[in-house]
Amino acid sequence: MAARILIVEDNLINQRVAHDTLCSAHYRVDVVANGQQALEATAATDYDLILLDWHMPVMDGFETVRALRSGSRTADVKVLAMTANVMSGDRERCLAAGMDDHIGKPIAPSALLERVAYWLGRPRTPGSAQDVALLPGGPGLIERSILAELAALEGDDGLALLYDLKQLIRETISRVEPELQDAVVARQWDRVAQAAHALKSSTGTLGLTALASACNALEQLTREGSTLEAELVLGRLRQLVVPSLAAMDAAIAELVDR
Repeated sequence: MAARILIVEDNLINQRVAHDTLCSAHYRVDVVANGQQALEATAATDYDLILLDWHMPVMDGFETVRALRSGSRTADVKVLAMTANVMSGDRERCLAAGMDDHIGKPIAPSALLERVAYWLGRPRTPGSAQDVALLPGGPGLIERSILAELAALEGDDGLALLYDLKQLIRETISRVEPELQDAVVARQWDRVAQAAHALKSSTGTLGLTALASACNALEQLTREGSTLEAELVLGRLRQLVVPSLAAMDAAIAELVDR
């Protein structure tokens, strides 16, 4: 019987990419948006593995894993942390909190499948995303190989996924961009950092590297208190939106024509 996996993730784009990637490898997958929902799901269903986001509303990853480890049904379930943080010692903090491993974001389908298979004690599932050739074009607005890997999912699911993600990232940016601007005007820097962190994760997962880099810079500057520089970076971020989305559309169109 296929292994059952629970994804605990509040970011809609990361939810969709992780879900479709694992389903393409024939795992049975459920998705919840926060730690409290994860505890409710695990009380009703036995899972073989849990993918747990680090930063979530309601109950974060550390609080959630402590609750999981204290439960008789979930004390030994494999829990893999997912986080966009790349600070030194992050993996050690995850392990010390009771997680079995750490998977960095942005989520790469092939890497996700390999880590999941490893912790389930299984070989990589045939039909999962394979290595793909880099599409023409050098570094810049996007990393086209990431979109190509998503398109390489089993059957037609990859291309259907790309079409859905095109719409979802536009909706996400349309919501977050004015939120960032309003938060900067109001000098609410914690709010700026949180919104930038969320957008960094979404854009990075889709290979929108220039936008993700600007979001990362904005997050770090606001957390450090460099407000003037943060305003300049926000201006640069907003200038990148239209050309980045156009580059993504062109890359997807090329993948569809292959």
